[in-house]
Amino acid sequence: MAEACKILACDPTWSERPRGKYVVEPVFEQETIIIAELDLNAVDCEKMTLDVSGHYSRPDIFDFRIGQGKDRI
Repeated sequence: MAEACKILACDPTWSERPRGKYVVEPVFEQETIIIAELDLNAVDCEKMTLDVSGHYSRPDIFDFRIGQGKDRI
């Protein structure tokens, strides 16, 4: 693990595939722009596996938020 991950509130940049494998490895302790080719067919396939009517639709189990600002630690 990179030394930066040992610091609280580490903020690396990376891109990963829907199943969690890296498309671009994490970059630590520097400003950078990452560029990656994505397989949009794979994204569509993964969307079909999202169980929106099952446990993902239960707010007591799953909470999905985007763009809520900085996380507080």
